[in-house]
Amino acid sequence: MTVEGGPTAVGGVAVTAGATRSVSAVRSKLERSALRTGGVVAFAGDERRVAAALIAGVPERARPAPVHPMRSPWWMFPFVTCLAMEWWLRRRSGLR
Repeated sequence: MTVEGGPTAVGGVAVTAGATRSVSAVRSKLERSALRTGGVVAFAGDERRVAAALIAGVPERARPAPVHPMRSPWWMFPFVTCLAMEWWLRRRSGLR
């Protein structure tokens, strides 16, 4: 399940045509795989554990911080450069 820009969840299920291994061996393999990848192992009736893991995995949204790039003193350099160029062009063409 994927929500736009949200967390994702992946589930693992073991299905076989016949009994090739014991159920406990397959279950322990799935549990190891889930725990190794940061997942949670839960049994029927233990939905709160899954919900808590999903909520814990959702990062808090970043609060927007105001940004004021024009308040930087570095903007004075391009402003003074344009002002000097305009003055130089006016003087060169004979305007005062």
